[in-house]
Amino acid sequence: MSEQGRDSADHTIYSGHAPLTDRANNEPAIMRGLTASETQIAALIFFPVWVVIGVLVAFITKIWAIGVLISSLAPMVTVWVLAGWLATIKRDRPDNFYLHKYWHWMAKSGFSKGHFINHNGHWDIGLEFDAQRTSKKNKP
Repeated sequence: MSEQGRDSADHTIYSGHAPLTDRANNEPAIMRGLTASETQIAALIFFPVWVVIGVLVAFITKIWAIGVLISSLAPMVTVWVLAGWLATIKRDRPDNFYLHKYWHWMAKSGFSKGHFINHNGHWDIGLEFDAQRTSKKNKP
């Protein structure tokens, strides 16, 4: 490869912008801003709810196809709508913001043990010592 080719290749690799390394270990968004694990959690929460509703509708109408249709399509539509709603909550906030907000609310309400630091005031390390401003070596 010639010198000119190497220089142009190096120039294309570094364009003057730093890479976004803070996003390297985060899950990518796959569905309207939800990650794969968030999508699975939403589906696992809403699927049993819609199955029960679909079975009830099937028993009431005596048309089992409607029950199957509700049980299969309604969870997907619900997750899609939920993803749009959560996207408005997540917008312009750091990763896992709403999960931290939820756990903070759970701890504040007394439903779970809090692992957050809620301190309003000055910090203290619990030790008292006389901080010397001069070195002992410089004293005459």
